[in-house]
Amino acid sequence: MTIPLSVNAPVGQSELLERLLHPTPLIKDFHYWLDSQSGKRVICSVELDALCTKINTLEATGLELVLNLRLLQEIIRMDLLEITPVMLSITDEWLAYPDLPELLDRIINFKQLTNPILLHIIPEQKASLGRHLKTNIKNLKSRGCSIVIDGCSLDRTDNHIIRGCDGIMYEMDELIAKPENQEQLQIYRNGGKFIQIAGVKPELLPLARQLAGDDFYYSYQ
Repeated sequence: MTIPLSVNAPVGQSELLERLLHPTPLIKDFHYWLDSQSGKRVICSVELDALCTKINTLEATGLELVLNLRLLQEIIRMDLLEITPVMLSITDEWLAYPDLPELLDRIINFKQLTNPILLHIIPEQKASLGRHLKTNIKNLKSRGCSIVIDGCSLDRTDNHIIRGCDGIMYEMDELIAKPENQEQLQIYRNGGKFIQIAGVKPELLPLARQLAGDDFYYSYQ
C-alpha cells in the first residue's frame, strides 16, 4: 500500500492543519489489491483528498503524524477493518515515533480487530531512527499489524525494518527492468515474506505469477 498521497496543486501547511483539526473527510476513494489465487479483493489502501498533497511536505512539521492518526480514525468510523485489511503508507520516522503503539491503542481496539493493518514504510529519514524503532516494530506486530517495505528501496531502509517486515512490495516495471530485483524477490519469498506487485498490466499477470509464485498480491496499473 503504495498509497497515493498526492494530486493536483500543493496546499499550504496552515490550510492542511485547519483541515486536519476539523471533521472534514480526508479519504476520497479506495484502491484494492487482489489475491493471485482467488482473484478476490483482499487488501485496500486509501486514496486521499487533494488537500493532503505529497507526504514529503509533511515530514518536518509533524503534520504527517496528525494526518495518519486522522486517517486511522476515519477507517475505524467506516468499519473498514471489519471488511478487509487496510494498508497505510507512513515514513520510517513515523514508525520510530516514541510511544507510537500507545498512541494507536487510543484509536484502535486491537483485540477486536477482524483484519490487520498493513503499514507500508517509506524510507525518508537519513539519520539514525533511534531506540524506539525496534521496540515499536515488535509491539505493533504483537498487536496484529503487518509491516511492508519497498523492494526497490532496501538500500535506504533501516536493517531493523528489513528484518522485522512481513512483506515486500515491488513495481512490475522494476522487476522487468532489473533481473537482480527478481532474484531478490525469490530470496525474500523463500524467507517467508509475502509479496506484493504493483502496476501489473492484465497481459503481464502470467509473468508476475511466474516471478512471485502462486500466492501473492497484485494491483493493476
